[in-house]
Amino acid sequence: VPALQSRLDSAIVNFYSPGSCIPPHIDHEHYERPFCAVSLLCDAPILFGRSIGIAGPGMFSAPFSLVLPTGSVLVFQGNAGNLAQHCIPAVPARRISITFRKIPADVKPLIKAPGLS
Repeated sequence: VPALQSRLDSAIVNFYSPGSCIPPHIDHEHYERPFCAVSLLCDAPILFGRSIGIAGPGMFSAPFSLVLPTGSVLVFQGNAGNLAQHCIPAVPARRISITFRKIPADVKPLIKAPGLS
């Protein structure tokens, strides 16, 4: 992804069961921008907004929605990464998302896996 100029050094893998969701949030400022997320197994909407409402279990209301097709990569930068909340409403089928980020050198990991330097 051309917008990612520094080497990414961490990944978070989210496994979704049908009906699972990710509630509204803004990713922590310690993670450098831009970062990206890969969507796998099923298409899913992502919602964005300054303040996202909760409409029911796994349901949210937001001013902007975008469908993430299977195999797509979404790059978070600028307002999308720093100001807007985002969430994934309840998914209709199994889904995997992998978020790749760069952790600043001055932020130490809480847990270090054996064999990693």
